[in-house]
Amino acid sequence: MKKFYFLVLLSAILVVTGCGSTDKSNVTEIKDLSSTLRERLDPDLVKNFEEAVKDNNEDPVGIQYYGHYAYTNRQLPVAAWLYAWANEKKKDPLNQSNLAVCLHELSLTDTSGTALLGSAISLLEEARNSMPDHAGVLNNLGYAYYQQYLDTKEESWLDKAEKTLNKALDIEPSNAVVLSHLADINKEKKDTAKTLDDLNEAFSLDPFNAVFVKSSQNFSPFNEAKESRGYCDSINFNCLQNCPPSIIGRIKVINCEIAQQDAIMACRQGLPYATSFNCDDEIPVTGFMIPGLQSGVGIITPWGKFAILLQGGGKVDFKLETNTPVPGVRFSAEGNYNPGSGMSITNYGGNISVSLYDKGIVAPALNKLNIGPLGIKVTGSTKKDDNGISLESYDVPVFTIH
Repeated sequence: MKKFYFLVLLSAILVVTGCGSTDKSNVTEIKDLSSTLRERLDPDLVKNFEEAVKDNNEDPVGIQYYGHYAYTNRQLPVAAWLYAWANEKKKDPLNQSNLAVCLHELSLTDTSGTALLGSAISLLEEARNSMPDHAGVLNNLGYAYYQQYLDTKEESWLDKAEKTLNKALDIEPSNAVVLSHLADINKEKKDTAKTLDDLNEAFSLDPFNAVFVKSSQNFSPFNEAKESRGYCDSINFNCLQNCPPSIIGRIKVINCEIAQQDAIMACRQGLPYATSFNCDDEIPVTGFMIPGLQSGVGIITPWGKFAILLQGGGKVDFKLETNTPVPGVRFSAEGNYNPGSGMSITNYGGNISVSLYDKGIVAPALNKLNIGPLGIKVTGSTKKDDNGISLESYDVPVFTIH
């Protein structure tokens, strides 16, 4: 599934381009793709990557990950070469699709006449033949066909694009990217009603989707057809159910309902809108809670602290910190219980605390209990944000270095 979303991410940033037809006699391919792409790069950069790959026994999967790194850093020529190199060593349909989308994007600014897009289409067709039921591959191929139609205005391209994207939609019926591409096709067919339906469905599924935003911006009737978005009235954050049963929770209900109304209004306008609101309260650092103000209880003893907090929807958060026979050494754990998924420990770790209050008659007792007015704590945890050194007063952080 992660690989599928990576393909969707790549397809989201493509724009219109094109070249010949899908018949092999009319599609120009780069026969030695890896070498052609390699020749375009700085020799020193190539040398560095080749040495790194050699250290990894020239593993094609490792080369692909180097390609992912280059692509996410917008080093498109490097990414394309690495994907092509990995494809030479071992054909992988998903890598072929990644390579094809990368070539597709590179072709937008390529003025050399190199058949980047032709190679992209051939790679996608080959990947499709290997994985005929993969929605990501079909989406990329269908969109490439659509772009070919825009360049050539040959109806056969539009038919191929529609057929391929509809098959992708059969596999992933809630795919906002595919729906947005189908909207582009229906717009070209001058079917305003179907275009509007596709965009509305994509919008209701993923209002922040980049492909949808691009498609809707190119279709003015979508912004004007507010009456077609009756589904906006069904936006419901379930504020009373999801917010904690406490005074703080009631305040959050008000904020939640305001956010819900804002989402409905934005949806009606065809603007990106929130689909949920986080009502969860938090367990205080001290572990102490006021009954009624918060829907929880905190127990503080010389042997440790325990806090439990009831969230909305039956969820429960808990936090435990225990002392050990060694003064200043503690262990902690926190997690939650969700009726739908059961118990989960989300974080555990330990810390060493040293009290700086070392004078007076009560100093030994304060040090043993680790409740001196000023102390230093060193914390190690599975939660990275908790790792560090802090200066504390009565267990309340004053200054922390992570």
